[in-house]
Amino acid sequence: MIKIGVIGTGTVGILAISHLLGYLNNDFKVVSIHDPNTKILGVGESSQPAFLSSLYKGANFKITEDAHELDATIKLGGKWIDWRENPFTMTFLPPSMGMHFNNFKLKEFCFKRFKEIWGEKFEIIEGKVLELKNINDSAVSVNIDQKIHIFDYIMDCRGFPEDYSDYNILDSIPVNHALIYNNSTPGNWNTTINQAVKHGWMFHIPLQSRNASGYLYNDSITSKKEVVDDMCKIFRLDENALNLKEFSFKNYRAKTYFDGRIMLNGNRALFYEPIEALSNYMYDSINRNFFDYITITENNKTPNKFMISTINENISNLATDTEIFINFAYHGGSTHNTKFWNITKDKCSLFLNQSLKWKNIKNEISKSSANPGSIIAQWHIGHWKEWDENLGYNYFKQPSKNG
Repeated sequence: MIKIGVIGTGTVGILAISHLLGYLNNDFKVVSIHDPNTKILGVGESSQPAFLSSLYKGANFKITEDAHELDATIKLGGKWIDWRENPFTMTFLPPSMGMHFNNFKLKEFCFKRFKEIWGEKFEIIEGKVLELKNINDSAVSVNIDQKIHIFDYIMDCRGFPEDYSDYNILDSIPVNHALIYNNSTPGNWNTTINQAVKHGWMFHIPLQSRNASGYLYNDSITSKKEVVDDMCKIFRLDENALNLKEFSFKNYRAKTYFDGRIMLNGNRALFYEPIEALSNYMYDSINRNFFDYITITENNKTPNKFMISTINENISNLATDTEIFINFAYHGGSTHNTKFWNITKDKCSLFLNQSLKWKNIKNEISKSSANPGSIIAQWHIGHWKEWDENLGYNYFKQPSKNG
């Protein structure tokens, strides 16, 4: 029996367990390792379509039948307000959909389903992970409450790192602070709303029992008081009535994600601001790379050093592409002529102008075709052309045949 440990039961930890249980055969056992006293970062989340696919595969989650279990609503895309004069909606390509959900409910629901569906293939070990160590590329030693457990592979989803010496800190991404307002009114819309505001932007997420709004800003440009004052105006409430939650964060990504035995995922791998739930796609891609590696390695009975290098390169490239998109979205500014937006337009434009990858994309973007799987082809997929038109950039506009 090949043992895979998944450390952490936040959203990505649960998603990883669901993915692995659903796709791995019965030669594998998936073990959830977590400290039940560790709190998760819970706000109300927006997801991409792959999230629903993994939950269906591993937990038999059907949004038509089980949405109430997660306080969930269907997500058909994202609506952008005040980024340009007219709002626009980016819808998922049919028949895809995502969902908005309460991640505080995710573990309880999924653990119950995992036990019912998978029996002994799923196991739980509760306790605090004190040390994690790759043993000569052959196994992983995990110290849980002073007791050593041996695993064949580990997916490390423990959340934010204790220090950032093994991470690249990104100062290109404009926001690093959030104030969250939870409204007891049920959300009755079916898109994530991305609203440009005076000092940054706000997400609005609909749940069945409430809706959540988060104001993202840069605390080196804007004071908390300025943001609170703006939120009071937007919601027509005083600060006490808003009862705000506060989060500060770094934008970062790991220098190395995978060593052949231990894979980083979730906030252990990277953290980018939440626009368009882009990190969801990153986390799912890490799951797929991890799955591909362990199945190929266990079938061949030998580690594939070349594949380890390729996986790290693939994830790094995807992380870079995501950073480029975030700057792409911001660099044209919004309808607000404010200090935040003026600084952000200049900063994000400079980042794109200095990015060799972005220059290569722009040089190729006017071509009528590209090799399948190339970065140019990928930028034509998934509504990039529509974003480009709606934001008024016209990088994807095909040149006229008449010149």
